[in-house]
Amino acid sequence: KLQFLYFIGWMERNGEKQLANLLTAHFKEQGTLSYLENNIDCDVEELLNQLEGNDVRKRHDIQHGYLQVELKSCHSLLDPPGSGMQCSMLFEGTRHVTPTCMAHNEEVVFDTTCIFPLFPRGDLLQCNTPLHIVLLKTADQHLYKLCEAFVEWRTVLSTGSATITADLTSSAISIPTGVVVLDIKFFPKAGCILYAPHEVEQQLCGEKEQQGRSQVGLSRYLRDWYKTSSLDLNAHPLSQLTDGPPTSLPVTSFITRMTCKDLPTPLAAARYVSLFRHEDRTTLSITGDVKPRDVWASMHVVVATRAANVSERCCLLCCLLLGFSIDAWVAAGVMSEKKFMCVLTRDGESVTCWDAELGTSYAYGKQGAFTVHQVFNDTRCLFNQQLASGFTSFSFDEPELWKPFEWDFPTANMVRSLTTLRVLHNGINEEELEERLVTNIRGCRAGLGLRGRVMREGGLYEVMGQALWQYEMAAVTNMQTGGEALFRAACYSQVPKRYSLKFIPTHHTCAHLPSIMSSLMEHRDTRELVETHNRDTSITVRCKITEYPEGVTSTWVSIAVLHHNID
Repeated sequence: KLQFLYFIGWMERNGEKQLANLLTAHFKEQGTLSYLENNIDCDVEELLNQLEGNDVRKRHDIQHGYLQVELKSCHSLLDPPGSGMQCSMLFEGTRHVTPTCMAHNEEVVFDTTCIFPLFPRGDLLQCNTPLHIVLLKTADQHLYKLCEAFVEWRTVLSTGSATITADLTSSAISIPTGVVVLDIKFFPKAGCILYAPHEVEQQLCGEKEQQGRSQVGLSRYLRDWYKTSSLDLNAHPLSQLTDGPPTSLPVTSFITRMTCKDLPTPLAAARYVSLFRHEDRTTLSITGDVKPRDVWASMHVVVATRAANVSERCCLLCCLLLGFSIDAWVAAGVMSEKKFMCVLTRDGESVTCWDAELGTSYAYGKQGAFTVHQVFNDTRCLFNQQLASGFTSFSFDEPELWKPFEWDFPTANMVRSLTTLRVLHNGINEEELEERLVTNIRGCRAGLGLRGRVMREGGLYEVMGQALWQYEMAAVTNMQTGGEALFRAACYSQVPKRYSLKFIPTHHTCAHLPSIMSSLMEHRDTRELVETHNRDTSITVRCKITEYPEGVTSTWVSIAVLHHNID
């Protein structure tokens, strides 16, 4: 609320009356503005004083103006009819997600308008960060990438507005799979003027030629580099194909410093990354077979879909740790004769490994012999030249120990533009989920002819709530808090004489009822609890939902069965 009022007031005071009126009209139409006005009773100057020193002031120190992007429609051959479709747009660290639309044919009409502030310092024409558009489909409460496009927007710097049609590409098929239609308008800051058309054309043509020369130069550099190295560089490449447009980029291009105010500690960031759904990148062969493909998605695609493979998960965790000003590196190597990737952090002589899949950290060498072949972050890529010695020093500034790979690729901004995670909450209601679980378990037992109470109340219910919170905190802090022992003791204190208690906590990375019920019934132990047929049986259900940035969810479900002992 404070940010919105400050933003409107700031624009009005700095001559941005036109855009302020545009935003005000937009929010009035949605009913948002009246809500804000009715729920804030202090004046704007007081709000500005509260925001003094806040990041909001720094973030809205706009240098050039704004882009208004109207997403008209997407036409994709991969749209499944009747499925929910979303579009995620990213530019210069600002991300917008459209409401879900239903795809009834190949064309999806979104009719969504987004505002992107222009932050870059210096000449705006030099800002080569494209507008990244990702088309998503929804299925079983999960998001999957259909296709994406990197849109060159700078033509509006000479015309003020333009309708742009861009090809959509997919990792599954190597040819364009559709088009996206955009109306883009440039609102310059007071005092800024438009460029001449020939200036824009000259800049874009020059960059295209430079990218072509750089791609050829990169290939030559890699060939010469490989000749002088004894490592298996096919296993740990210097460059990596992107999951989308067929572009090979240095691995350093996938890393950038990323921040999120809703992840207060590095361990919370590790927990967050571990909750992402696992998804391997695949391609569709000529015969129609789906085959795995060694490509990496940009962090925008990873966050938009909440899914990643091992390499992408490590890259995302490295980005977040760099946001904490930690000396973090993605490390690739071998453990137990198998390929292994993790994130390494250095603090003086201390080296820590971070497992991006489990969300845990441990001292280097404590969890087995991990031989590091390669490390990289947003600035450097280094290869270990100490493998024959059997001892690894992590002094990365010594070239005789770590061979550097240095190559500046001009299109690195294609995958680097996500720098901030949004604090996006789904508003999931724990009580509603519990009630629906109780209803489903009652129905399941009734179908089997079983009796007994299924409830979400009583002393056992309250104890279980505290226990599930302890489980999530233990995962976030990477420490056992002793909550499990206390939980068991507290639970058994609720058991009457001649009764027995059995309970099982389960963890889920969603709050989707069908998925949770399916998971509970697939596991033998939890299924036996649900189908308990002892006399005087009562079942208590408890849920604990923790919401993380960008819609990622951690859900704990505990089912406790109390039944009378058989004499």
